[in-house]
Amino acid sequence: MNIYLNKKNFYIFILFYSLLAIFFALYIEYILGYKPCKLCLYQRIPYIISIFISFIGYNYFKNLKILILIIIIFSISALFSGYHYGIENN
Repeated sequence: MNIYLNKKNFYIFILFYSLLAIFFALYIEYILGYKPCKLCLYQRIPYIISIFISFIGYNYFKNLKILILIIIIFSISALFSGYHYGIENN
């Protein structure tokens, strides 16, 4: 039973981490006035998807496929950010 509570906490952590990343990006865009490029906007997509997936994962926490899906989503996000970093620094 304790393992399942840890999975629920993991999905809550992913939810708050994704929300924090999205809010931080919106803060930089609208409050600080930086215009995002297309890659900046594309980097937000995995976080938005992970918000919805974490809701599903929290309710169906016994299903490992949802956990694997979140790992794949964050791997794609890491690829986006690495590519974006490479483009920005030539």
